[in-house]
Amino acid sequence: MGVRRLGMHVLALAERGDRILRSRGKTAESEVMTIAFRVSGVPVAQGRPRAFVPRGWTARAAAEGREVKPRAYDPKRSRAWKKLVSSVALVHRPERVIEGPVMLYLSFFLPRPQQPGDRAVFHATQPDLGNLVKAVEDALTGIVYGDDSQVVRCEAMKAYALTLDPPGVCIEVEELDAAEAHADERPVCTREVAGSRPAGGSEERP
Repeated sequence: MGVRRLGMHVLALAERGDRILRSRGKTAESEVMTIAFRVSGVPVAQGRPRAFVPRGWTARAAAEGREVKPRAYDPKRSRAWKKLVSSVALVHRPERVIEGPVMLYLSFFLPRPQQPGDRAVFHATQPDLGNLVKAVEDALTGIVYGDDSQVVRCEAMKAYALTLDPPGVCIEVEELDAAEAHADERPVCTREVAGSRPAGGSEERP
């Protein structure tokens, strides 16, 4: 799915604000789910975890003859953003937490800088797209799916928010059914290119 099509597709679903449940000819107990929703707010990338040693731990560890292990915590900004995403996800959560593989569609819309004549569409500056995705993956864990390791495919983009639309992220989570995967959808490392020669030798001719 192209980036433009991805953004329009997810935005259309999010504007409807519906919980979508698609049946693929299965029984009610094994229906494949897709949910979509929008979170309004300036997206925040997952920050680097900070480490600290609580007051009194060093003296206590020394008295007990053990090593002091710092505790890690989320930076305040990314923690607040993930809490917001989780709260909206709770409203749209599926009836059951997805246990199998999922596909994630994410469209991030960030504030446009106040520069006259700037008509850029895509947000090609900080924050990094990968860190934006990571924050959302973490926020959906335990609500939509059990663990973010279940995300086996992700299509994401970041662009500037439109004038009439606030910044935010459009989220769609699709449950995948490995049993229904087609042979032409299997992952590959390389694709054949017309006119290319096989590695390590000359091109074979009939």
